[in-house]
Amino acid sequence: MLAVFARQIKPLCSQKAGYCAGLASLLLLAGAGAVRDATALNETRTLSFHHTHSDEDLTVTFKRDGRYDEEALKQLNHFLRDWRTQDKIEMDRRLFDILWEVYRDVDGKQPINIISSYRSPATNAMLRRRSSGVARFSQHMLGHAIDFYIPGVPLEQIRYAGLRLQRGGVGFYPTSGSPFVHLDTGSIRHWYCFSPHRSRRFRNRGDQPERRPCQLCHQPDEEGRAHLDHRARALRFHRPWHRQRYR
Repeated sequence: MLAVFARQIKPLCSQKAGYCAGLASLLLLAGAGAVRDATALNETRTLSFHHTHSDEDLTVTFKRDGRYDEEALKQLNHFLRDWRTQDKIEMDRRLFDILWEVYRDVDGKQPINIISSYRSPATNAMLRRRSSGVARFSQHMLGHAIDFYIPGVPLEQIRYAGLRLQRGGVGFYPTSGSPFVHLDTGSIRHWYCFSPHRSRRFRNRGDQPERRPCQLCHQPDEEGRAHLDHRARALRFHRPWHRQRYR
């Protein structure tokens, strides 16, 4: 239909041939995008997980022929519960699409290892008392975030896959006790978190992004709020994702 419309507008714009040609091309490209979207909508999507705290495993098909499977989503809500309090929430289903696309992009073979997902207000408050590196209004409390790694896949490769999607927040924690990548469905942004020793090595390699003091080493400043005084063990690196040097 878009192609027919493009042909119909052509005689109306004979004096503006360049403009019309461009418009027709845009319409045809939009049509091609619509075809790709329709194909994606008909996909069946399955994910496999291992929870590093509860030691539970789950393989679930959360999307069948482009439609979310509500029973599968309930399984995911339970699996990704707050492992400390056993509280659960309805997870943002878009998060599973992001995970699936990242997993496909990096050609993952082993289950996704979960470090953290839903975090109850009580757990978040407890963690904030223990560390200033916990955001007061964390995306984890909304069921919008997940911290994970994929065995056999370099952490940086997972991070780059998340950045390429441009679908939410991407945090990079390569020197955490259990190194992980943070993904969420919030606003599009990204951050690094390295230990001071690692940051010196990073600078010495010649890839030197802008450095800012970070109070949020263990958890990112997910809401874009101002940092407190720098007393943390890590430095925060940030610059627009398209200017990163992909190594």
